[in-house]
Order: sequence, then C-alpha cells, then structure tokens
Amino acid sequence: MAGKSSLKLDFDIKQFGYDLFHGPQSSVTPVQKNVPVVPDHVLGPGNIAVQKDVPVGPDYVIGPGDQLSINVWGSIEGHWTVTVDRDGSVTLPKIGTLGVTGLSFKEVKEVLEKAYSKNYTGFQMNVSMGQLRTIRVYVVGKAKKVGAYTVSSLATLIGALQLCGGPSKVGSMRNIELKRNGKTITQLDLYNFLLTGSREGDVRLMPGDVIFIPTIGPMVGIAGNVKVPAIYELKGPTRISELIKLAGGSTAEAYMQRVQVERISNKSSRVIIDLNLAKLKGKEDIRLQDGDIVKVFPVTPKVINKVALTGNVWRPGEYQWRPGMRVSDVIRSSKDLLPESYLENVQIDRVVPPDYHMEYRTFNLGKVLFDHDESEDLVLKPWDVIHVFNKRQRVLMPEIRSAGALNRPGRFEYRENMKLSDLIALSGGLEYFALPHRAELTRITPTPNGPVTKRIIVDPASACAGNPRADILLKQNDFLFVRTIPDWELYKTVKIAGQVRFPGIYTFKQGERLSSVLIRAGGYTSNAYIRGTVFYRQSVQKSQQVEINRMVARLQHELMASGAANMSTAQSADDAKMMQQQAKQKEAFLASLKSVKANGRMIVHLEQIPKLEQSKYDVELENKDSIFVPTNPHTVQVIGAVYNQTGILYQAGKDSSFYISMAGGYTDNANKKAVYILRADGSALRPKANFFWDRLFHEWRVGYGAVEPGDTIVVPDKLEKVPWLRGVTDIASIVFNIATAAGIALAAGIR
Repeated sequence: MAGKSSLKLDFDIKQFGYDLFHGPQSSVTPVQKNVPVVPDHVLGPGNIAVQKDVPVGPDYVIGPGDQLSINVWGSIEGHWTVTVDRDGSVTLPKIGTLGVTGLSFKEVKEVLEKAYSKNYTGFQMNVSMGQLRTIRVYVVGKAKKVGAYTVSSLATLIGALQLCGGPSKVGSMRNIELKRNGKTITQLDLYNFLLTGSREGDVRLMPGDVIFIPTIGPMVGIAGNVKVPAIYELKGPTRISELIKLAGGSTAEAYMQRVQVERISNKSSRVIIDLNLAKLKGKEDIRLQDGDIVKVFPVTPKVINKVALTGNVWRPGEYQWRPGMRVSDVIRSSKDLLPESYLENVQIDRVVPPDYHMEYRTFNLGKVLFDHDESEDLVLKPWDVIHVFNKRQRVLMPEIRSAGALNRPGRFEYRENMKLSDLIALSGGLEYFALPHRAELTRITPTPNGPVTKRIIVDPASACAGNPRADILLKQNDFLFVRTIPDWELYKTVKIAGQVRFPGIYTFKQGERLSSVLIRAGGYTSNAYIRGTVFYRQSVQKSQQVEINRMVARLQHELMASGAANMSTAQSADDAKMMQQQAKQKEAFLASLKSVKANGRMIVHLEQIPKLEQSKYDVELENKDSIFVPTNPHTVQVIGAVYNQTGILYQAGKDSSFYISMAGGYTDNANKKAVYILRADGSALRPKANFFWDRLFHEWRVGYGAVEPGDTIVVPDKLEKVPWLRGVTDIASIVFNIATAAGIALAAGIR
C-alpha cells in the first residue's frame, strides 16, 4: 500500500509527517564568501560555502580543509589563519608544523598553547574556527531526490534529509538508516522528532556516509475525532490505543463508546469491526493490520437534557431539564413574559417514545402564575418546547373604525378604556372643513336575537378639547363618521385650451356656466374654429365606458353562441379547422373592442358668447371639465373602405360623395349604405340625399351628406363578408355605437 490514495477514505486525511519537507530548501546556497552559516548547513552537489568564525563544539574533530584562526597577544603578538593540509598538519611562524588531524577542537587549542609556551611566556591566545571543510554524503533508497550531496562538516542526518526533500510517499519515515564503512551506525525515527522533539539518532555526518531510506512499512489511517487525524506508518505491532495516542489522543467530542475499524479481509473484501473506545483493554484493544482505517465518531450533537422556551418571552432559549421539572421552573413569574402574551393557551411540543412521534400539550399559563394551579403546571419531559404566543398570533384583535373628514381615517386596534378623542387622534385629527360639533357614531351590540344597531350623535371638537361628557368611552367595532361642512368642496377647476385669449386652468363656483368661464378666458381669438370645439367631461366618460362594456359583452355573447352552434355542425376536419381559425379571429376582434376606452366627449354647439348665453349649450360646469377650441383644419378626412384613406382639402358645398371619390372611391367590400359622417363637434350622422333639415345648425341643406371642415367620413366594410359575423343581430348598430361613444371610427377597421 503506497500513499493516501490506497486507503480510499471518506475523510480528508493525508500521510503524517511528509509536510516537514514541503518548505523551501533555503540551505542550498550559491558560492559566497565570509557568510556565517548554522552548524546544520547543507550544501548541494558541487557547491562550496566559505564559512568563517562558525562556533563549533569542543568535541568537533579537525580534519583536512578546516581553517583555524589564531590570535596571540602579550609578549608576542600576531594573527594567523591557517588551513589543515592533506596530511592533517598546519604550519605556524616560529612554531613550525603541527599535526592536528583527528584531534578535537578542544585538543587543538591545548596543542597550540603548549607549542607557543615552549618559546614564549606572558602571552594569551584565542583559537576559533574559520572556514569549515565540506564532506560528501550519499542519499539512496526511497528519497524524493536520490544522489550525492556535498554538505558542511557540521551537518547532521536531518539536515541532509531536508536537502534531498525527505522520503518520498513510498519511503519510510520511521526506519531511516545511516551507514558508515558498511555498517549501520544509527536508525532515525522521524515520528519521535515530530511528536516529541527528540533528536535521538540524528548524528553528525562524516565523509562517505550513506543515508538509506527503506520502503514504507505498514500503514493505517485514523480519522474523525482525534487531534491529528492522518495516515500513519506503523513500527512494529501496534494496538488501537497506541494509534490513538500517536494521533494526539481523542478530542473532547469523541464518542467513547464506539470506534470502528474498517479492514481488508483475506485480500478479497472489506469488513468493519465496532469496538468500545472506553473499554480498549485486552481483546478489545486489537492489533492493527496494514490498510486498516480507524474511525472515531463524534458524540451526537443533540442535547439530551434540555427543554426549550420560545415566543413572547424575555429570555428564550434552552434550559437544563431535571426530573420532576415543571413549567413554573422555566417561567417563574409574569416578569419573564413580554407584553401581550396570550396566557390562556400555551403550547408544548413533545416527543413521545417509543416511536418518538410529536404531540401537543396545552395549559393555561395564567392559572400557573397567578392561581398556582398544579393541574395546569405540567411536568416537563426532555426535549419539550414551550411556545408562548403573542395575542395577535392567536386571537383576532378587535377593531374600531373611522371615516369622513379626518386626516387619516381607517381601521385601528381597539383597546380597553379607549375614548372618542383617542380614535380622532389615531385618525390624524379633524380636517379643517369637518363639521366640528356633530358626528355620527354607529355601535353594534350582539344579542341572542341578533345584532342591535345604535347611532349616537357625538361632538368631536368638544371631545378633543377635553370635555369629559363629550369624550365618551368607545366599544369594540364602533364606527365614527365625521361629516364635512354643507356643500363643501375644496375647489372645482375647468381647463380651457386652444384658441382663447387666456388659456389655462380656471376655478369656478357652484352653478357657473360655460359662457362665464369663456368670458374670463378673454373670449375666442380670430383663429378660433368654434364649430370644432371639443368638450370632455369625466362623468360622461364613465357612463360611456359603462355602455361600451355592456355592448361588448352583448356582442361577445352572440359571437360565442354562434361559434358554438357552428362547431356542432362541422362535417369534416377542414370545416373544424376553419371554425378554429374563425374562433381566433373572433378573439382578436373582441380584444380590440375591449381595448376601446371612452373619451368622455360631450357634443356642444358653441356660438359667439352672447348667443351662447341664450342657448341650451351654455351648460353648467362640472369639476375637471376640459374645453379645447381648435383652429380651422381646412380638411376633411376619409377613412375605411376606400382606396386611399387620406385628408382632403375642404371645398365649400361639396357633399360626402365628392370626398369619397377624391379618396379613390369605394372598394369592392365597402358598405355604401352604412356610410356615416363624424362631425368636428363630435356628433355622428348618416348622410341623406336631396334636401334635409340640419337640426344642429337649424337650416336646410342640399346634397348627399353635406360636409364641413374637420369632419371625418367613415366608409365601413360589409359585415356580411365576414362569415363568422353572419347571423349576429344588430352588429352594425353595436359597432357604430361603440365607435361614436369612443370618438373613433372602429367599424372601418373590420375586415
């Protein structure tokens, strides 16, 4: 088994110890001079480092290549730096040649002092190491980088391993051998170094030493709730307790009653072995095998001796459960509750064995706290959850309402001892146009025979002023209505635009008429086309829209009814397909009708103001009326079933047939009998031949549909050409009414 991948764990663990060698190898240095280095300094192959004044221990053995720095002062003074030659000797002035190879650093100092003492007295000497010699060692076996390395003479086994990158993932961390002269002189267990800091076996290297990293031994993984989960190499027989100790011991969350070993059985299958971690003695403390995976599980995250308090309380949370514990042990007084707690019905969620299903328990908390009723003070069980609700969560809160001349009328929560002034204050106070001393309060009282309604006249202004007789107590569901002063309306406006001298928005008083506001606007300009005046009114718009909706609904009913009848008579697939196509056309047609919005135009025939004042068209104004006096357009529009829908320059005395011919004449699908004229003043009429009395202008006219500037001539299509419109009663009348009410020529768009 080699590496992490062979264990196939569900846990994210890796081989222990190999990250020791993942850091940067800063010990590999280029050639430098006079750079102090640490005793464990390691050199790469071929590198030579100059080391000067490096402190060494007294037992350091001098050899060829080492450099000595000697200072002498007193009766003789001098400084000499000498290098041990190949013969192991150094040569000093006035002393000669001395053999130093094989001597320790301490012994060399003694030899030098003795040599100088033969010739001199009264001197002092200091001896230190200069540049140290380098040695060559070899790293073989399962190392990351096998090879020969030149290292400092002070280098140790761990330092050399750092240089080569340490063992590979298939190399042993626990049985690294140092061979010298063919014999193994030490074995290094890196686990001891990593786990205890012990450098036992980490000896200083000598020239020619061989570092051998054997293949990794048996491996086991340990995961879960231990302090250092990892894949560990075993060294000799190892039991589970020893592996857990190797992994730093179990964590505080480890479940002591269960440890699981996953093992390869007979190299054919996997089996699991469950053991009691708290009783790992004798047979339970089994020996581990290569490939075992040990899993230490956590204790359950569920707290088993708790009850919980939630909801409308000051200190929600979990509490320790004790045998015989009651509700009053958790909620000791009303001070533990937030305002508006619903005491009549407090809920307990309870887990009931043996299947641990959920059940409810309810009790009256008010009786527990105030009456000390033991029958309501329930005994609690582990995992009980007490819910204290807010009244708003359990009870439909009573209401009280206001309307009328108040700043913010509406619905409000009713509370005990609520007074009339309180409701007025909640409603933003009285409007300045409110009728101050007379309002209506409606009160409904339930009785066995049904509700009894009572209306009470109240004085809002006096109640707000603090009059105790006027500021009456209210009851649930009371309704206050404050009237406005008689005939109150802030102001009414009318908009006048177009060809008047002073267009704008004018206010008017009750009963004021159209001629009055036209006079205030300065009257007409010289460019005013009075006949084409457009008059819009909101109340007319609303009634027109109601009528349009009614007619569209009627038409929809007739179209759908005829469509259903036709579908029932379909004789073939082609007939059915055609019926479906007609149904889509009907839907599109009805959608276009439903999109029509009434414009609220009201037909008025204006005259010069003196005449207008005497006519029926001098109407009384309504709020938000809108009047537009245009200029003369000098054109007549022709739309619908003609070859060229366009505007044509007005020519006096010409009738509708003239303008239709100017527009290219009727198309083959034109309904000549249904032609109508939409006048500039908003009225619509059918053209008549010969002499006819124009009721609008109170005069006789000659021709086939007399036309004036600004008029629009509408030529509808023949509705009978549309198959699905056949048989629909009054279709032309319905479409005509919709078109004129909306001020558009919708009928001309039917194809």
